[in-house]
Amino acid sequence: MAPAVTLNHDTDTPLRSPDKLDTIARSSKSSHTIPIDPPLNPKHRWWWDRCAPLLNSLLNSAGSYTPEEKADHLRVFRDVVVPSFGTPTPEAKVKPLLTYDGSTFEPSWNFTKGDDGVIRYTFEPLGDNAGSEEDPFAGEIGRSMMPVLSRVSSDVDLRWYEQIVNAWFVTPDEAAAARQNMPASVQRIPQVFLAYDMKRAKRVLKAYLFPVLKHFATGATTSDLVFDLIPKLQPFGDKLAAPAAKLRKYLAGCREPCLVEMMAIDCVDPGKARVKVYARTASNSRSVLADVFTLGGAQTDEVTLRGVETAEKVWHLLLDEPEGMTPDQRKECRDTRTLHKGICFAFELRPGAERIDIKAHLPWGQTSRSDARTVDNFSRALRNLGWDESADKFHRGASAAAKL
Repeated sequence: MAPAVTLNHDTDTPLRSPDKLDTIARSSKSSHTIPIDPPLNPKHRWWWDRCAPLLNSLLNSAGSYTPEEKADHLRVFRDVVVPSFGTPTPEAKVKPLLTYDGSTFEPSWNFTKGDDGVIRYTFEPLGDNAGSEEDPFAGEIGRSMMPVLSRVSSDVDLRWYEQIVNAWFVTPDEAAAARQNMPASVQRIPQVFLAYDMKRAKRVLKAYLFPVLKHFATGATTSDLVFDLIPKLQPFGDKLAAPAAKLRKYLAGCREPCLVEMMAIDCVDPGKARVKVYARTASNSRSVLADVFTLGGAQTDEVTLRGVETAEKVWHLLLDEPEGMTPDQRKECRDTRTLHKGICFAFELRPGAERIDIKAHLPWGQTSRSDARTVDNFSRALRNLGWDESADKFHRGASAAAKL
């Protein structure tokens, strides 16, 4: 999740989001100037004007990209990614599901120990036919745009991606069955999100694929769809079998229900790629976090316990409770009608590695009182970890984005 994409100076002002910004590319010679021309297509220009200024600002704030690298990343965003967004939201038949507030684009700034210079973004390709009779669930573009993505991605390998798409994307008959079995309140279920990690000059492609529609079409649980498929991936699925079985066992009996909703892969050489299983809890308490991080006590190595200790230093800040929280205290979300709530856990599996790396994602817009508080809380969290320089860098970057 993006730590903070805009900043309101009034701490009582509600959170805003990039798709609600009415920003345009600046013509002045400032840090906000976008170094390439905007798209000519009016539909693409609509998306570009709302997304490109923020991406450009983050690339500037990261301080790790040469002018040539930044321009190249922006060209790919303009020429390949933006056209996949489809019809502008006001006229579109379907609403993007990627973010809490309905944006098809979610940038983020990755902060890890020793490296705070990687900008990433996730996007939901919808295409112009999304919501039509031919493509009711906006899945067709997940197949059709892969050849062009292959040409602009670094070290790309789509073998796993193609296998998962073939297993989970629904046929027209399955789409009709899924529609009949879906709750009436659910308008659409996503099939794929795509993402880029921009590591200096490289663009590493990632894919997030959903078994939920297949679940409604066939009756198979999302857990079974995920864990039955992982060992069958070729090549190296057999080397993922042991950690996948350990995770499956934990999720089947964990103290807080943790429902599988998505699987992600790195679209690189499968021998070097990760498989990430995403599952969500309704509770966001610290005790639930610790239980999941340790797989209910099944994974208590030094790295895991250090991760729990680190999380306890910052968790209250990430939930906008700077005075602290008790272990079992949870914070209610402001909107219960969306799936973007609780904690979304990413369980990372690597071929040949038994240990499961676990990350926790929080929808800050659900629990934080304002952008300014979000920025201050995250800066404090970085300082609590001893990352003072990263805290300063993040604060400068958030302030720059707020001026768009």
